[in-house]
Amino acid sequence: MEVLLTPCFYHALQVGNLASPVTFLLSLTKMLLRFLSSAFVLVQAQAVLLQDIQVAPPVLTPSGLTNGSSVGFPSGLGSQGCVVEQVLVDHVFAYSYGQPFVGTYKPPSCNFNRVTWNLTVTSRGRQFDRLGAIYFGDIELWRTSTAEPTQNGIFWTYIKDMSWALPLLQEPQKLIFDLGNLVDGTYTGTFNTTLTATFFTAEDSVMPADEILPISTRQGANNQSSQFSFPSQNASNSVALPRNIKKAVVSIAATGQIGEEFWYTNVPQSVVNTFGAGFLYGYSPFREVQLLIDGVLAGVAWPFPVIFTGGIVPGLWRPIVGIDAFDLREDTIDITPFLPILCDGRNHTFQIVVSGLNDDGQGHGSLSETVGSYWVSRSYCDNLSLY
Repeated sequence: MEVLLTPCFYHALQVGNLASPVTFLLSLTKMLLRFLSSAFVLVQAQAVLLQDIQVAPPVLTPSGLTNGSSVGFPSGLGSQGCVVEQVLVDHVFAYSYGQPFVGTYKPPSCNFNRVTWNLTVTSRGRQFDRLGAIYFGDIELWRTSTAEPTQNGIFWTYIKDMSWALPLLQEPQKLIFDLGNLVDGTYTGTFNTTLTATFFTAEDSVMPADEILPISTRQGANNQSSQFSFPSQNASNSVALPRNIKKAVVSIAATGQIGEEFWYTNVPQSVVNTFGAGFLYGYSPFREVQLLIDGVLAGVAWPFPVIFTGGIVPGLWRPIVGIDAFDLREDTIDITPFLPILCDGRNHTFQIVVSGLNDDGQGHGSLSETVGSYWVSRSYCDNLSLY
């Protein structure tokens, strides 16, 4: 009989001798316990923060292209002139519902045509995932969500190209970072957050909008976030556009929360009470975000099913988070065909509506006028190219 021996087993055989099975088993047990003990100590000694990452396209920085985890590699584009790094936010979000971070943004004195924001967060303990949003005044610039921490702690870094917002970044602004969190005896995790901006001048340049206008609740003056909660709020604004526009785009962000977080798993409305009222969420697994201008449908978007951390199974969000979890992208609707009507110097009503499906259980359905609670929505009219 041939036996393949590891050093541990070989030592046990030498000590115990094959002729003495009891001694052999005792020696083998001691060896295994000693090995497991040393392995446990090694794991404890090497315990570090778990890094969560989001797979995303590379972003241009002064040193070249980088992914969301700050791994850089040359781009061949380079930078010249202005290169300035500035910390915009250094804050711990603990019990922070209704208490956003409020600060002042001041651009650097040099000329720049590129801006990146680096969001780095650490957390430890027990906590749900949370939704966050960064504003300049009434205009939301970045919507994100947090990862659920572990007892040993986690961290993540995401780098976002903000060059599209150059008209806002070139002027002083009120910066509002809203990240509602709850800390008590059960949920102990805080979010230690740093937002750093890098300004630089690249050889290539982007063509940002000339002006960006908010379509939001406009609560910046009250140091609060400016997002709508649909359907409990009428998500509409009256906006007067400049008269010399040649192109206009409306960017819409709509994120399902609470009963609508997993909207893509909802059931048809005809069977919502199968197991009793309130057990299943309805209006089907279909959602449509509509943009109405003066009550007329101007365009639609179909939201992407983002799996936030904590959702479905851990394999979908740790250590690689769900698609777009750290950078919840907005949909864009080109309203340039409406400009002959909109560029008259008057106010026009822009409204966001989220619809699902109503069905009769017989194969017939229609768009619903409402959905469950609730959708966090906002939009802004950007890409306003002026003559």
